[in-house]
Amino acid sequence: MVAVKKRGIDLKARYLKALACEKRMEILEILRRGEKSVCKLVEELGVDQSVVSRHLKTLKESGIVDSRKKGVSVYYRIVDKGVLKVIDLITELLKRRARRFQDSVDEL
Repeated sequence: MVAVKKRGIDLKARYLKALACEKRMEILEILRRGEKSVCKLVEELGVDQSVVSRHLKTLKESGIVDSRKKGVSVYYRIVDKGVLKVIDLITELLKRRARRFQDSVDEL
């Protein structure tokens, strides 16, 4: 039972590690608007293709994005929109934290 729980915790940690990168979060925010080619992601992010490809590989290995090839282009999309709910929840938690901090400052 303990080994099963540990495996679940490990999987969750690896999934969250895939999200714990600024560039990968930027990629997901772009993909939130729909499927994009690697070339379009490179253009929007303003970084080398190798950087984008490395981050896409991590997101794909984590099961967060998937790809399809069309001609010479590779297109990426978010597999499960649930990841966007996770990102939105984190955003809301950070907003609450900022409001609490502001309330503390206001009390000074």
